[in-house]
Amino acid sequence: MQSTSCDNRDRKYQLQSQTISWLRFPLIICVIFIHNSQLSSESYPLIIEGVSSELLGEYFRIWISWVLTHICVPCFFVISGFLFFMKTPDLTYSIFKGKISKRFRTLLIPYILWNLIPLFVIYGVKLNMIIRHGWSWQQYFDFCYQYFLDNGGLNIFWACNVWGGNIHSWFGTSVISTGPYNLPLWYLRNLIVISLFTPILYWLIKNLRVWFFLPILLMYFGSINLPFAGFGTSTILFFGWGAYIAINRKNLICEFRKFEKPCYIVAIVSLILATIYQGNRNEIGHYFYCIYVISGVISIFNIGSRLIASGIVRVHHVLVNSVFFIYAFHTNWFMGIYDRVICKVFTMMGLSPINLFTYLTTPFAKAAICIAIYVLLEKYTPKLAKILNGSR
Repeated sequence: MQSTSCDNRDRKYQLQSQTISWLRFPLIICVIFIHNSQLSSESYPLIIEGVSSELLGEYFRIWISWVLTHICVPCFFVISGFLFFMKTPDLTYSIFKGKISKRFRTLLIPYILWNLIPLFVIYGVKLNMIIRHGWSWQQYFDFCYQYFLDNGGLNIFWACNVWGGNIHSWFGTSVISTGPYNLPLWYLRNLIVISLFTPILYWLIKNLRVWFFLPILLMYFGSINLPFAGFGTSTILFFGWGAYIAINRKNLICEFRKFEKPCYIVAIVSLILATIYQGNRNEIGHYFYCIYVISGVISIFNIGSRLIASGIVRVHHVLVNSVFFIYAFHTNWFMGIYDRVICKVFTMMGLSPINLFTYLTTPFAKAAICIAIYVLLEKYTPKLAKILNGSR
């Protein structure tokens, strides 16, 4: 059995690397659960009167898709910030140029491609209008152009999707989030943006140290974002958190171990309260939600490192290598076929297509489909697979 102590210098860096690698797959499953909430937009009573299975089912979904799984993106930001500055004694111009050049291949190119792919899939599907409904090529190209304009034109690469407005900031403004055409890629967009501003982040952390996080935390709890898409407060907070640990030559796992037990307690209590108050969709629940996310990030790294160190789990390279592909592909039009098939099957059986069974199994089924497609691409078209997977 591996040692779980961070005092063992022969183990701690290996444990850190394995924990980061292993966590990627469960975290991407959490991402799919967030996008698979199957919840209506109505508000649910905070006190359950005459408990019904339907109401309990809705709270179960709120618990998972609106609260529990929301540590996944902050965890990915922490990992990204940590890896950006790991083994970087000083962020000189040449080092920064090299890192940005690498991220041109691993972030920007796949970001552009994965926003174009679902768009061209729609265009491909609409080709049947020429055959089945006698469209002329001119009508088809007019449709393609109009569809492009209707979805924001070039804004498909930035912020053509808008959601939120459930809560208000301390300034009284509605909190709105935006994303590109392939909606989950908002994370990649924000990662590209903050990577470009890492010299400023590096200077602030080196000079202000831990005090840098005080205004960012206040903005996070106050739902205050900079008025530009791509500059999310949570992005700065969690990417900066990982960056701070790396810049100060600390081990990610060892740092989080210092707060292990208190964070377990805080995470459990805040998780329960955030679920009762419907997570980040309620202004009271928002504060419990923020507390849960911060304590939950620490907790999940500690849980992952404990599982790795005890030998209960190990890194599976196929799962790890397919994470980016799952992330970029899981909301694609092709994945919608799965939803339609499941819906039709359950309807034919006289059952509701929206039930706990489909809710709990769909994310794993979609991940399995994505992995199968990725493995086939890697086997038969390895160059294409590498490009789509961000040169990973």
